[in-house]
Amino acid sequence: MRAVFDEVVIVTNQPEQYKEFGCKVLEDLIPDLGPVGGIATAFRYTDKDALFVVACDMPFIRAEAIDRILSGAEGYDAVVARSDGGIEPLFALYRKNALDYGEGGSVLSILERIKNINYIDIGRKVVTNINTKDDYESAAL
Repeated sequence: MRAVFDEVVIVTNQPEQYKEFGCKVLEDLIPDLGPVGGIATAFRYTDKDALFVVACDMPFIRAEAIDRILSGAEGYDAVVARSDGGIEPLFALYRKNALDYGEGGSVLSILERIKNINYIDIGRKVVTNINTKDDYESAAL
């Protein structure tokens, strides 16, 4: 992430677990709301009009894939990765003014309320979610 961005921020319900990574760590303002709470917290603490969001369980992300998302941003309220596995709303760029948290819900439900989205094809491995050692070993092959 640091190869692409000047600032990397981790938003979590457990900030003490991430202090060793050497980047800014924010505690969720709305605990237990998952990624939606994390995105809302990140926007609350930045003056930027857009943020790149990535899930913490994607070990195969590459600068080139991030660059593809960023290069497709002009004129769009969101740019979301897509692979043969579907869309991945947690590998995406979101503009602050496009997000409507009023009705709450999942990231997918918020995405449904954004009118102007660019979907960028990214290789499936880049957006593979890893939750266990077995997941990692299977994906690493």
